[in-house]
Amino acid sequence: MTPQIAWSGFAIILVSWFGGVRYQGIPAGLVAIAVGMIIAWARTSFGLGLGRPDLKGVGGRFPASLLVPIPALVTSFSASVLGVIL
Repeated sequence: MTPQIAWSGFAIILVSWFGGVRYQGIPAGLVAIAVGMIIAWARTSFGLGLGRPDLKGVGGRFPASLLVPIPALVTSFSASVLGVIL
């Protein structure tokens, strides 16, 4: 929803990789994240928060209980599967 943040971070990383630009010993990924955060904060402070999520409807979309995944070890390590792999 806010391509300015994505494109600015992408440009910083590309300039670092292919242009040889160094950011005084700071990794380019960290600089890209910092610039993206600054752009997001500036957009919000100026009232341009177009990409802000609407948190009102989030509560109804998630179940109230915690669902824990159950591993399927019997299916994963059955003789037919192991026979195909070996």
